[in-house]
Amino acid sequence: MRKILLVICLFASQSILAQYEIKGVKIPSEINTNEVNLALKGAGVRTFLWMNMYVGGIYLEESQKITQQLIEKDEDMALRLQIMSSLVSNKRIIESLEEGFAKGAENGLESLQSRIDQLVGFFDEEIKPGDSIELIYKKSSQSFTYVYNNGKLLGKIEGFDFKKALFGIWISDDPADEKMKQQLLSGI
Repeated sequence: MRKILLVICLFASQSILAQYEIKGVKIPSEINTNEVNLALKGAGVRTFLWMNMYVGGIYLEESQKITQQLIEKDEDMALRLQIMSSLVSNKRIIESLEEGFAKGAENGLESLQSRIDQLVGFFDEEIKPGDSIELIYKKSSQSFTYVYNNGKLLGKIEGFDFKKALFGIWISDDPADEKMKQQLLSGI
């Protein structure tokens, strides 16, 4: 009986500790949202000039597939950003988010502005290499995107339209970084 229990514990710990490595940065192979486990489906690196800024991972329900139309789906999903460079500060994150929304949400920017301001307000603490930011969208009768920094909930923002604009910064037809988008959508 003890041997069976030991084997079960070993398998369970392996799935908990399972990680994916890209450019020397390890990101978890799944994110647990307390309601559903989201599996890592794609990963990429955001670069600026020749420097690696952060590693991003896109997480979906196990049965979901990565497609170009992913952003249009009202399904649970997450994006994790693992900061690599000291050049990525909270000020730079805010600037990048604002630029990304302006670029990708041209037609609906006014209807999103108060929620963009809410998101920007979450990033008042210093961000440094090794930090992780998780954007987790949960669909329900009242859908929200939850924002975490190093596992600490910073807040939540309502709306499927907001999710599309936010995730669109990375995976829309006009993303902030086309190379990273291709990496994220090509799967792992």
